[in-house]
Amino acid sequence: MRRDTNFYKERRKIEADVLDKISSGWKYTEVAEQLGVSFERVRQIYAKARWKLRNDMARADLVSVRVTVFERERAEILRRVKRLADELERMGLGREIAAEMNGISTTSLDLSFRAKNGLLKMGINSAEDIEYYTEREMIMAPNFGRKSLNEVKELCANLGFRIGSKKREKS
Repeated sequence: MRRDTNFYKERRKIEADVLDKISSGWKYTEVAEQLGVSFERVRQIYAKARWKLRNDMARADLVSVRVTVFERERAEILRRVKRLADELERMGLGREIAAEMNGISTTSLDLSFRAKNGLLKMGINSAEDIEYYTEREMIMAPNFGRKSLNEVKELCANLGFRIGSKKREKS
């Protein structure tokens, strides 16, 4: 048996009322009289509302912990990559590694969807093509804002590229 959405909205409203009133000092009997239900039903609604509240808070805490751990791991990986890139640069191998990256397509780069799509709309199909576009050209492209530009600049710095470092040949 399927219930309409109004039923669930009304139930949530009653749960919120019961939780609010009992938390602010009302007695079960007073709430029961106002809502026209039994004392036991008010107790059940209150217990269920508190259970939902506790579980929602626990779920939210778990999600925030997972996100925090992921961000820390990502930051640590980026630091390691940066250290390796610096070490390769000191050894004179940074540009050789970057040269190998030239054949890599834009879609396989570690960028957000917005940044990837923006690059593709500009006609940037490989990592090497990024060097032919200036920051100004990129920022002027539709749906390619400051955040996407910063993301691309960070990626280029890690790969040893510079945005706009090469000039395009006019055809």
